[in-house]
Amino acid sequence: NGRISDVLPSARLLKPGIYAMNFNTADYFKKTQQKGFYPKVTVHFEVMDDSHYHVPLVINPYGYSTYRGS
Repeated sequence: NGRISDVLPSARLLKPGIYAMNFNTADYFKKTQQKGFYPKVTVHFEVMDDSHYHVPLVINPYGYSTYRGS
């Protein structure tokens, strides 16, 4: 399902600030034998406290969306 649960070490928390996650979607489309319109997607988000931040990227060959998950 494309989830990555260990982007950071389990004890590491991000300090409040603005961050960016870069997704190399071209590799994903190549591995799944699809042609995609978006070869890379960058998602900018703001960490405001020490709660859990789940930043999903939902993508198909011709569109994507993101949101703050739970």
